[in-house]
Parts: sequence; structure tokens; C-alpha cells
Amino acid sequence: MDIRKLNAFIVLAETLNYHKAADKLCVTQPALTKQINSLEERLNCILFYRGPDGTHLTSIGQSVYAEAKILMNHVNKFRRNTAELSTVKYNEFKIGAFSFDSHHNYVFKQFTDLFPDVPLVLLNGMLPNELAYQLTQGLLNLAIMPYPIPKELSSRRLFSDSLVIVERKNTDRTTGFSLGSINKLGWRETQELESYAINGNINIYAVYDRLTMKPVVTTNNIMTVLELVIRKDAFSFVPKSVISDVSNKYLELMDIKETDMSVDIGLVWEPNFTNEITRSVIDIFLGSQVASVC
Repeated sequence: MDIRKLNAFIVLAETLNYHKAADKLCVTQPALTKQINSLEERLNCILFYRGPDGTHLTSIGQSVYAEAKILMNHVNKFRRNTAELSTVKYNEFKIGAFSFDSHHNYVFKQFTDLFPDVPLVLLNGMLPNELAYQLTQGLLNLAIMPYPIPKELSSRRLFSDSLVIVERKNTDRTTGFSLGSINKLGWRETQELESYAINGNINIYAVYDRLTMKPVVTTNNIMTVLELVIRKDAFSFVPKSVISDVSNKYLELMDIKETDMSVDIGLVWEPNFTNEITRSVIDIFLGSQVASVC
């Protein structure tokens, strides 16, 4: 049903004058006549008749008018509610991450310029599983986190983060501790770690025994990883950006080795909780760097 034709019918039914109705609708009389004829054809009935004393509603037209008024009231209410939603004042906009990069400052400045009345809240030091949970609960608007991303969330790849090996300081490197053997392990690449992902866990870190080169512990808590690495003859793969935010008291006890591996970092959101501000901020993020769809 064309709402414009229905509205034209209501105006004509209330004025019973084609000239007045056309003026009120800001259309020509021929255009109004065409709309009414089209509506009558669509409903397969005659809504108006013209007598010696002017235009009148038919009995069917009177019934249609009563129903049309009810429907139009709902349409107008919908339009008002939509307009109110588009101008609603948001209390705050929350972005979470384990670590924010310096180039994100451009995005944050753009946000405050575009939405000066909306407080921007940045939550740093959050673990990936915590970020995912808060997104699904509507507690965060956006998150910056490593892949893999839970399937119920939407994401766009932002950049790749280098993986580094962390191990206890001054540990003698074992023979065969080469990049080739490291690549066979990867980060979340073994069957053991993949089974954790299938069961719903994300961003699992593995702590490997240096002698057997096998994972001895898997966890999503980076601090647990670092404690084990420092206290045992073990090592682990972690994103470089994660290490950059670790306290110096831990860094002083560890050696950090660069690798040729990396992990993708994405901008993540819950599609059911997006609004016009969320969509604008996503556009700012993606426009601030070369970002590809994942």
C-alpha cells in the first residue's frame, strides 16, 4: 500500500473538495485524481462519487476512511518515534581494547569534533574474551581485538600485529629453537589449541615447554602466561602490542624475541547494538588507515 495515496485519500475524504485537497497536498488536481483512481483500482472499489452538490464518500469509502485513519495514526507515530531516536542524547560511547595505539588518537579527536556532547570512554587493558562478552551484552560500543572473532560479532580488519616470543631472561636457547620449528607451532595453530577455539574460547595463549616444544598450559589470561614463562623453563607467543602494555616489573625478567609471524587485529562490534554514532566511528576508523574487509 502506497502511503502517499492513502494520505491523499484521507485529505480528500476530509475536505470533499479536489481543489482544496490538492492545495493541501501540494499537488495538481490531475495528480490527485490519478492517485485516487489508482487507489480505487488497487482496492477494487469506488471510494468517492460526484453529485450535483459536490464530492461525497461512498459507503465503502466511509469504511475505508475509518480504517485508513487508524493506519495513518500508526504511521505518524512511527515517524515521530524514529525522529526522536535519531536525535536521542547518548550518555557515553565506550571503546575497549587491550592496548590502544598512538594512531588511534586521530580517531578519538574526530569523534569529539563530530559528537561534542557525547562523552568518549576508553577502556584499556581488557582481555579479548572480556571484550567479546561486553560487546554481546551491549556494554561496549566497539572493541579493538585480535582474531579470531566470535561469529555473532561483526568486524573489519585494521592491521596486523607482530608476534613475539617471550621467555625467561638469560635462558640458554635450546638447539633447534628455530623459526622453522616455531612456525610449526604458530600461535593457536596446533590441533590442541584449535579444539579450544571450537569450544567457544577465543584468543587462547599457549605456554610451551622448551625441551619438548609442546604446550603445557593454555589460557586466555596474559598475566598467567607471563608468570609461567618467568618461573618455568617455558616460552609463549604473544602479540607485540600486548607486551608493550605490560608492567616493567615483568619486562625486566623476560627476553623478547621477534618472529616473522603476525596476528590480525580487528575493529569489532555487535550488529544488534549499533546506532548512527557507532556506524560513524567505524567509518572514521576504516578511513584513518588502509583496512580490508575480513
